[in-house]
Amino acid sequence: MGKHGVIPLFNAYPLLRDKLPYVSLGQFPTPVEKLDRLGENLSIDHLYIKRDDLSGKVYGGNKVRKLEFLLGRALRAKVKEILTFGFAGSNHCLATAIYAQKVGLKSISMLLPQPNAHYVRRNLLMSHYSGPNFT
Repeated sequence: MGKHGVIPLFNAYPLLRDKLPYVSLGQFPTPVEKLDRLGENLSIDHLYIKRDDLSGKVYGGNKVRKLEFLLGRALRAKVKEILTFGFAGSNHCLATAIYAQKVGLKSISMLLPQPNAHYVRRNLLMSHYSGPNFT
């Protein structure tokens, strides 16, 4: 299994290190940026954004944080493959396919039909290159 890493949760609650399965996948903490121009246009002095899109080199977003624990549990259980479910353009299914492959797990994505859009095509193509099986 992957390393525990030094994440704030384990620093605050050290006993969780052995009880909570975890694998390090992302680059954290992600930066917080001030949105000066947008804030000015909206008449908001202090407008910030948390850049979780930068949480991973290959694929970022808030899904990476969740997958550190879900895939950590799968690795601890010594499973060989995982199953996820969503619509054709699912960001969760895509992130799961990418990070499952990274930690040596086979990924199966059960996808429901979804109206075609640019991001749906992009996510399906990226998932295809990450090697999941589609159902």
